[in-house]
Amino acid sequence: MHPKLKIGLTAGAITIGLAYPFLVYFGLNTVKPELLIGLVLVLLGGRVLILRRTMPSKNRLIWPAIAAIIFMIAVAFFKASIAVKLYPVGISLMLAAAFLYSVMSPPTAIEMIARITEPNLDEKGVRYTRNVTIVWILFFVFNSVVATWTVLYGTIEQWTLYNGLISYCLTGLLFAGEFLVRRTVRAKG
Repeated sequence: MHPKLKIGLTAGAITIGLAYPFLVYFGLNTVKPELLIGLVLVLLGGRVLILRRTMPSKNRLIWPAIAAIIFMIAVAFFKASIAVKLYPVGISLMLAAAFLYSVMSPPTAIEMIARITEPNLDEKGVRYTRNVTIVWILFFVFNSVVATWTVLYGTIEQWTLYNGLISYCLTGLLFAGEFLVRRTVRAKG
């Protein structure tokens, strides 16, 4: 895949993914939920294609994305207005599953990311990245539980607020917190 096309597709997928809660909030009153489900399936399908073209053949993130596509199609048959709001739940569960798989079958997801800048990661670094991967799994499970609550019991405004703002802020806080912890651990190490 051409590098500019890869960057463009990735940027487009990220932009639509971040805007998705707001698209649903404004879109549910103007378009059929099936159209929004189609958008979700295009996003997930594009994700699978990008991962398939850019990652090694043993890419762990492809299978959870395919499972999310199958899940969304299955739920859409029952209640489209709920299925369209399950996208953030599916993403969190997909990431939790991929990270969990990496813990059970190392190297962990965080170790693979760390080795991009530190190819010679020592055993202490491997243990640290494993622990960070577990923290991210717990976060993704927590996020999926709260997102599911907003789907089943919350208003569309609560769903949009949590999935379009609060969950991103929590993700950023966890990322920043881990960065600060890593700097502290390195300084002591």
